[in-house]
Amino acid sequence: MSREQTLLLGEAFPALDRYELRRQAGGRTACALSAGSSAPSPKVTDEGAANEDALLVIDEGARTLVAVADAHYGPEASHVLLERLALGADPLPPDPIALLELLRGLADPRESVGAPSESTLLIALLDRDAGSGFGASLGDSTLVAVGAERPPRFLSRKNARYVRPWVPDSLDPRRFLELEFRLEPGELLVAFSDGVDECHYESPRSSIGPRHLQELWLRAGDRPEGFVRDLTELALAGIDGNPGGQDNIAVAATR
Repeated sequence: MSREQTLLLGEAFPALDRYELRRQAGGRTACALSAGSSAPSPKVTDEGAANEDALLVIDEGARTLVAVADAHYGPEASHVLLERLALGADPLPPDPIALLELLRGLADPRESVGAPSESTLLIALLDRDAGSGFGASLGDSTLVAVGAERPPRFLSRKNARYVRPWVPDSLDPRRFLELEFRLEPGELLVAFSDGVDECHYESPRSSIGPRHLQELWLRAGDRPEGFVRDLTELALAGIDGNPGGQDNIAVAATR
């Protein structure tokens, strides 16, 4: 079975006002990562604040895994988590129970990087043959289905729980919000860190919302690459005259 994988770690992409865009599986999946913009921000500075976001996309036959992680207090947690997930998710987990067991295995109490870093973690796995998927989430990243026929469907809920990969209890499956969803024809499955819906830092009301997501779909259709590019550029620019790019940005989409 063919397998394609993209792993983007923020520490490799520190430049402001730029983004790294990748596509795979013949354009069926796309993702982008950015440190943010040079607009004044309490989070992003010209002095080179670390890009703490990371993302992972794996296409394996008719199944795709997307994952985003947004670290706090240093990039170590998000980077370690997705590096371990990239190694451990081979092959992709077949069901929610296997996914949760995989998450438990990401912890290694023998390793401590001596840093206070912690991270959000959002993982979703789409099975196109079944037209459905499952996943798990901790923190304030978002999973949403976007299409033309109805408003965006938010498939995850934000929470205030975070992960430290060297603290096994933080990866206890019981802490995760478990996700199950169906993807309708024409919809895109989109995962993003809060650098999108809080591109105006800690101001969701003046950041990208459901209306903007649907407008982007109407412009790009169900083409993941176009949607991811347009969403990332909008997050960097901001909406309705408000600043954008005030946090790191991770976006992944598949159809």
